[in-house]
Amino acid sequence: MQSTAADATTWHIGTSVASHSEDEVTFALCLEETDPLPHALAGGAHLLWQVLCLGPGTAEDLAERLAEATGATAEDLLPQLPPLLDRLLELRLVTPSEEALPHREEPGESG
Repeated sequence: MQSTAADATTWHIGTSVASHSEDEVTFALCLEETDPLPHALAGGAHLLWQVLCLGPGTAEDLAERLAEATGATAEDLLPQLPPLLDRLLELRLVTPSEEALPHREEPGESG
């Protein structure tokens, strides 16, 4: 599945994925592999993994979270996400879905 920045695909970490994050790198592996090997995620992939750990989101949602974390603009980050998400999908670390997400309450937000 190829993603696009404009689609409504919701991305989340796979249910059979184990990961460990350190300051500037995340090690992740799909436990469904016959002989699972960890993948080292650094740079943008590491930052993307950190925001995926906060919960599922569309590419636009993830770009907004990354912008908050890095100080870059979501508009600058959004075009960079589809190739990263597609690579994480190839590694079986993330799962796409077309289902709508329930509202995610932010800290301090009351419904």
